[in-house]
Amino acid sequence: MAAATSSIDIIINATAQGVTRTINRVRDSVDAFHDSVARSGGILGTFAAEYLSFAAAAGGALFSVREAVNFEAAMADVAKVVNASDSEIKQLGGTISEMTRKIPRSAEELAEIAAAAGQLGVKKEDIAGFVENVAKMSTAFGMSAEEAGEAVGKIANIYHLSGENLEGFGDTINTLGNNMAAKEPEIIDAMMRIGSTADQFGLATHEAASLSAALIALGKPPEVAGTAINAMLTKLATAGEQGKGFQEALAGMGISAEDLAAKIQEDAGGALLGFLGTLETLDSSEKAKVLTKLFGTEFQDDVGALVGSLGEYRKALGLTKDSTAIAGSMTKEFEARLETTKEQFALLKNAVSEVARNFGAVFLPAIKAGIARLTEMLHAVADFQEKFPKLSAGIAAVIGGLMMFKVAIVPLQGLNAAFTALAGRSLLTTLRQLQNVSGQMGILRASVLTLRGALVTLGS
Repeated sequence: MAAATSSIDIIINATAQGVTRTINRVRDSVDAFHDSVARSGGILGTFAAEYLSFAAAAGGALFSVREAVNFEAAMADVAKVVNASDSEIKQLGGTISEMTRKIPRSAEELAEIAAAAGQLGVKKEDIAGFVENVAKMSTAFGMSAEEAGEAVGKIANIYHLSGENLEGFGDTINTLGNNMAAKEPEIIDAMMRIGSTADQFGLATHEAASLSAALIALGKPPEVAGTAINAMLTKLATAGEQGKGFQEALAGMGISAEDLAAKIQEDAGGALLGFLGTLETLDSSEKAKVLTKLFGTEFQDDVGALVGSLGEYRKALGLTKDSTAIAGSMTKEFEARLETTKEQFALLKNAVSEVARNFGAVFLPAIKAGIARLTEMLHAVADFQEKFPKLSAGIAAVIGGLMMFKVAIVPLQGLNAAFTALAGRSLLTTLRQLQNVSGQMGILRASVLTLRGALVTLGS
């Protein structure tokens, strides 16, 4: 019995010693692997830092190229609609770039205004001034560059504005917006709606603006104000051609169609104010009847509101009549807006964009040449695919296999966790980790077989 016990002890001791030696060998292997991973980690850390530095530099370069490309495209749009040489377009681009230093609108936005000017027929020598004035209006009136460019361009065409007249128009709108219950964009909107009619009637720019502002100040939206003004001016301009009821209403006011036409021909603005003043003197019941006969039920209410508060129109005319008194008001408004933090940030952004744009422009010739060569290569690949469809299919299969191989390698990152588990964990935990690794190796083996099959396909 003692001999048997002694034999069992010997076996147990030998087994324990064997297990201990095995564990020690595994632990030594794990320690060596850990040291290797630590060294690799240091290398990878250095690589990551270098990569991030490169990525930052590459990102800056891409930003610069993007800025240059966007501005080049914007100026190409200008070149399409402006009858100017390449050197003149380049010079205009330089002028626009300089404007971004003092106007809080991007170079692309200013180029959009220049393109709008070209579409509207602004002379090439006037485009730079047009862009600057419209950009200032955009800032002072809280409008987008695109909206301001289109609106002011149309108004400039209708009222024959250019140069100093355009700046004076901005002063008029700014003065009305600051002193009446009408916002600048609303006045401009209404003026666009009445432009042709007001011009044909003979109203000056400040008179049309004052009339628009007066009706808007009385609570009429720009579209309603515009429609009512168009109807009123059209009726008055064609008084001699209107029906019996219109003529009777005029006669009741002590006015003949011939006299009205003559006064409009002599001084359209004065004739309109005089006509509205005569309506103002009528008593309420008579006024409603006359307005209905003159302008119909559709517009008698809107015109009646203007007549009932004619003081608003007189006030507007008084504010804008002396152009010298209000000269520079828009520029002052622009400068006041320029002092806000928002617009200062916009100028800072413009400065960054200008530097990036100038830097990126250096790369554009090389990029264009590279794109041309790459396009040729892609065309050659497309031609190859058409001529050799089976070979192309084989190549595609190889690429697919490689992609699967790459995906399968990712799970093997779990090997580190498995080997780490060998040191200091229970045997059961270690076996589970090794089982997991075994499954991952199976995935890798499947992907290798897939790749091998693709290569066989390509070889056949």
